[in-house]
Amino acid sequence: MFSLFIFSLRNAFRKKGVAVLAIIGVGVGVSLMVFILASSAGANQAFNQSFTKAAGEITISSENAPMGLGISGGEASLIPKSYVERVEKIKHVESVSPRVMTVISSKSLKTADPFSILVGVDPERDKKGDGPTTAIFEGRSFSKDEEVIVGKVLAQSAKIAARQEIKIGDKIEIIIPSKEPGIPPEKINLAIVGKFETGNFLEDYYLFSSEKTVRKIAGFPSDKINSIVAEVDSLENIEKVEKAIKKEFKNSEPPIQTLLNKDIFTNLENTLNIFTKFRLLISVFSGVAGGMCILIVMLISVIERKKEFGILKAVGWSNINIILSILIESLILSIIGVIFGLLIGQFGIFISGYYLEFLREYLLLSWQVIVFVLNFGVIVGIVGGVYPSWQASRVAPMETLRNE
Repeated sequence: MFSLFIFSLRNAFRKKGVAVLAIIGVGVGVSLMVFILASSAGANQAFNQSFTKAAGEITISSENAPMGLGISGGEASLIPKSYVERVEKIKHVESVSPRVMTVISSKSLKTADPFSILVGVDPERDKKGDGPTTAIFEGRSFSKDEEVIVGKVLAQSAKIAARQEIKIGDKIEIIIPSKEPGIPPEKINLAIVGKFETGNFLEDYYLFSSEKTVRKIAGFPSDKINSIVAEVDSLENIEKVEKAIKKEFKNSEPPIQTLLNKDIFTNLENTLNIFTKFRLLISVFSGVAGGMCILIVMLISVIERKKEFGILKAVGWSNINIILSILIESLILSIIGVIFGLLIGQFGIFISGYYLEFLREYLLLSWQVIVFVLNFGVIVGIVGGVYPSWQASRVAPMETLRNE
């Protein structure tokens, strides 16, 4: 068997140029597969981190609040701040964070979206719930009015849209229209003092500041808030707490609605799974296209070596020996091509992450991806060699030698 392997190894590179082209063909297909699968693995990992972080939270807002947030619904979509204490008393609620929210222009930030969401929180309550003020990775949290911290995803959006990095110390110009005629609008500058990353990509797209700052910009009264984020002690108690909240506020005015982050992420997960399957399909087609190079090269090799196979059968080689020889040649070229493709794919991931920083966490070359690609390479090698090996085994020694 070892001698058969050595024989096949030598024959695989008998025509070096053709063998190299086959390896390159497989390598290019596999490198595309690696890049696509790595992006899927990275996206899934980022999603799972966000789900783990946010799945145990319930958002309580006014029944009139659009999308359960009340950002653009005016004062009609606000709820009394006194609701916070009532939510706190509910069993299994670990922490409660009241939030005031408004929309500001993204002109100063130069993000991909025309507006950004500014959220006002109580720093002490936010810390109890391990919120954004506890997840600073650059700079510091806000300590006074008109200071803001920026989410990592929002900062990346600015870098992509305008190739402009949001830096600590940058100013965000806000114009507050006057409510009285004849009085000019007030202009304030929010100072960026820090950047945060909670792992929840929804929150990481916001800016956070003090309640007082956001109230001033939005013009909301001090006894009203947009929403309450309640953190539950475990996922098992989510539905139980939601029912308790609805019961507590059943006859309250204004009425409330609850939004489970778990449900939001479940819907997002379904969408992500569709994209993952689509990308997997594209990656497999890329690999198969590369594998066709193996099939073509092996067919050409068999056609050119008919006399050789005839002689081998004449001196005692069986059909199994011929088939195994061709399959081994095909596997050798395929596996080398896969390894070459893995190297190209890894290099592509490195270059992409180097020049596009935001892609680093979304390109994950995990061991599952490597194992999948290696197994795929073995399958391609076998499938690519089946038909050529069958053709080689059908060679009739006497007829072949007579024709030669």
